[in-house]
Amino acid sequence: MESLQVSEEFWLEKRKAYEAWRDKNSGRYDGSPLYRRLLSEAGIEPWSLLLDVGCKDGKLKECLPPNVTYVGLDPFPFNVGERKDIFVGRAESIPFEASRFDVVTCFASIFHFQNLERAFQEMARVLRRSGMLVVLTVIRKPTDSLSESHTFRIGFETMDRLAAVAGLRQLSATEVPEIKSWLYRYSK
Repeated sequence: MESLQVSEEFWLEKRKAYEAWRDKNSGRYDGSPLYRRLLSEAGIEPWSLLLDVGCKDGKLKECLPPNVTYVGLDPFPFNVGERKDIFVGRAESIPFEASRFDVVTCFASIFHFQNLERAFQEMARVLRRSGMLVVLTVIRKPTDSLSESHTFRIGFETMDRLAAVAGLRQLSATEVPEIKSWLYRYSK
């Protein structure tokens, strides 16, 4: 069975590789049009309180429907200046009280976490009853090589296992061929 946790040293090594990739590819891909479409299809309600886990620079905020309150969380946010809606923190220990958010998003971030099981439990913990977790991730076959900056090779079975451990019910899993990824929706 695949391990759902890596060491702190390995995680920090991969983090450096991610930062190098990000710096080299800055501005190369602006996912805003695609992310707008995916978030619209996810069915996020107006007036929702949304937590974006692994928010990077908080760009997802621009893609949300009007009247959604955005809160971002990242261990190493970048280009955020004086933004008051982005907090420093890790998915494995989200610094907010239980049942606070209507929606939690995690776009192209779970494969960078240190402990997948703990991160899913934390994302479920901060969701309100009937809240929705929306995860966008690359799905890899066991034979696919591990990316230079990814701590995990996420597979379909891994996603099923993480949802079960966190007590989440899968609402949908939709392929996003433009970026060779899958969009998962879960309910608490």
